[in-house]
Amino acid sequence: MPFLDVLRRDVRYALTTLSKTPAFSISVILTLGLCIGLNTAIFSVVDHVLFRPLPFPDVDRLGLLALRVNEADNRGMNGQVWEIVRDRTTTVEAAPFGGSTGVNLVAGGQPAYVQQHQVAAGFFRTLGVTPVLGREFTSEDDRSGGAAAVMLSHDLWRRFFNGERNVVGRTLTLRGEPHTIVGVMPRSFQSFLPTDVWTPLRPSTTGAGAGLNYGILARARDDVTLAHAQAELQTLTDDVARARQMDTQQDVPARFTLAPLQRALTQELRDPLLILWSAVGAVLLIGCVNISGLLLARGAARRGEIATRLAIGAPRWSIVRQLLVESVVIAIAGGALGIVFGYFGLRVLRTLGEHDLRWLSSITLDARVLAVTAGGAFLCSFLFGLFPALQATRLDLRTALVEGGARGGTGRRLRARRVLVVAEVALGVVLLVAAGLALRTLMWFATQEPGFDTTNVVTAQLSLDDARYRKRDAIVRLYEESLRRIRVLPGVEGAAVAFRAPFERWANEAFDLPGTPRGTTDRQTNFNLVTPEYFEVLRIPLLRGRIFTDADGPSSQPVVVVSRSFVERFLPDGDPLGRHVRFHSVDRAIIGVVGDVQLQSGLGGGVGPLGPEPAVYTPVAQTEADTFALFHGFYSPSWIVRSGGAIGTLAPSMQRALATVDPLLPFAAFRTLADVKAETLFKQRFAGALFGTFGGLALLLVALGVGGLIAHTVTERRRELGIRMALGATTARAVRTAALPGIKLTLIGLVTGLGLSWLAMPLFEHLVWGIEADDPVAFTGVAAAVLVVAALASLIPSLRILRLDPADTLRQE
Repeated sequence: MPFLDVLRRDVRYALTTLSKTPAFSISVILTLGLCIGLNTAIFSVVDHVLFRPLPFPDVDRLGLLALRVNEADNRGMNGQVWEIVRDRTTTVEAAPFGGSTGVNLVAGGQPAYVQQHQVAAGFFRTLGVTPVLGREFTSEDDRSGGAAAVMLSHDLWRRFFNGERNVVGRTLTLRGEPHTIVGVMPRSFQSFLPTDVWTPLRPSTTGAGAGLNYGILARARDDVTLAHAQAELQTLTDDVARARQMDTQQDVPARFTLAPLQRALTQELRDPLLILWSAVGAVLLIGCVNISGLLLARGAARRGEIATRLAIGAPRWSIVRQLLVESVVIAIAGGALGIVFGYFGLRVLRTLGEHDLRWLSSITLDARVLAVTAGGAFLCSFLFGLFPALQATRLDLRTALVEGGARGGTGRRLRARRVLVVAEVALGVVLLVAAGLALRTLMWFATQEPGFDTTNVVTAQLSLDDARYRKRDAIVRLYEESLRRIRVLPGVEGAAVAFRAPFERWANEAFDLPGTPRGTTDRQTNFNLVTPEYFEVLRIPLLRGRIFTDADGPSSQPVVVVSRSFVERFLPDGDPLGRHVRFHSVDRAIIGVVGDVQLQSGLGGGVGPLGPEPAVYTPVAQTEADTFALFHGFYSPSWIVRSGGAIGTLAPSMQRALATVDPLLPFAAFRTLADVKAETLFKQRFAGALFGTFGGLALLLVALGVGGLIAHTVTERRRELGIRMALGATTARAVRTAALPGIKLTLIGLVTGLGLSWLAMPLFEHLVWGIEADDPVAFTGVAAAVLVVAALASLIPSLRILRLDPADTLRQE
């Protein structure tokens, strides 16, 4: 009870003291609230992705298989590798799965574009999840020629069937074919990717996806661990190498790896999220340093009060305790405000990622996040409160009682605060460099020529993975009829179809150049299928030869158009016109060369988010049905329409025009090309927005820290500066004397921060593209910004000297 009485007394005293200095209290609570709010929002994402166990039973025994080739993990397996795993392993239960693709669904006469995920029989059992209605796929469903079965997500079941429990056994149309509903999955369940329906994968060496690009989910049996399971998989290395050689025609060593499921699914997000978390942690540390400096100044101002209490017998530890209680009260208020800021910060993150990071919508500030926030607030109270409390009680009682609080900022306390300012500036510089590099990367992309005219162009995707569109004539007829109807819409200047639009990721295809030595590397290029109007609609410049015409049909000579980069890389010598390239065993003559366009290359690492990569165009009218089938399994073609004016009404008009050709086909993802580019550069825009915010807040805290130090110094040295002016010092010299320490400390912090930034360059590599991590513009800009802000922060409080009256100062002396 005595302890509680003492605590209550300390809390009352802390509240009284803080209420007497509202400007100080509001500034430190607001600073702490902003810093904790940022950390709360980012930690809620980090916790959701990296730390929370996946919602599957015994998740520690779940893993994803990969083939390590040339020290890189490849999770796309072919059918032969899957059969080896299925037939030769005893330590794991495994099930393959395919990718997620957009498909057309018709239920109750209502067409919709939904996401489909193909999974094998046993997939849900391996995960440890059972349907809430019906059953999962059986081996009969999953065999070639098996019944057309489908499983629904909980959301789709409620949206199309109003949650009716008798839905199992009913039919819907999927990909143009009737499918029987066999099960409904639990609420919020997702199989790694946003999914509306699941269909049987039917894995084979020649089946869906040509027997390629299977992922393999594995669950270690009850009596083994993932490590033991991987040891068994290593015994299959020779068989896997042979299967891979048959597929790729390459004799490259390959071995299995079995990564824990959580780590495998979050691998791409782990480093970016940890960098973000470190950045907001640095912001919080800067805030704590800032508050610690303010508390040091506050302790100096209360020097007389503390000396009096010590003189009448108060134990030093009791004063330290009382000062720490003040810090805890500040931390509680700042933590509560931080939760509010965190809530709104999370809403901002959801808005930024509403198209590309839809899983952010499921993240909330739950009890776990709030508990960490509360713990962080209390930790902060000790980080910023303990050192000032100890410094405040280290006094020469005689001097303190004689001088009171008037000269409390000299000596040891002032040196300590200067060290804190240097640390604050150094940490702020590191964050500002990161922000500068992220923003410079966005500026670099903004300066790159797209290679075509993006003005008033709309794209809309349409899935043709549909039983009614398996033959070339039906596909080409759909293209021609739909484009004919769209072109007559008011305001439309042109329309075309392409399998991929500019700024999107294109397919990567192997090719050969007849009569040319292959060389030491595989020839691969970005590949697109287009209608003849594509180049005119996008206004891609023709450099040589001609573009496609309606005469380039199935009975004419096979032809291609290539990009400038393709010629420069693969045909640098001689005239490319008339040369041949071989795709899928078909020789095609090059009839034209067009300018490069910005695209997201499908050729793997090292090409960046966007770039003028080599590209080959083939006319859709000369495309074989099996090529259509392969591409439709991965991509939904894009209808590309140029308008002469406003584009806001194009989407409904285009859908109505398509419905006159086929009422069961729904357009999806209506976007302008500016939207397509923004989505492709989402990671860079997201990083720029977040690090720009962090850097701006860090710069503000640096200004407050430097300005607070100078303001306190001016207050403490008021008599000294007044005497100097009375003895002949000019006002300008007095102002310079007061402001110069702030600039000097900033220079020390700036040099230290630039050195730390140089050490952090391996981390900065994740933020940049098109520029170097030691980009001189970013570093110079940060240095200039910090110096300007520090100069202003030092000068403004120094101008208080102008109000000094030297005569009054001498009379006080």
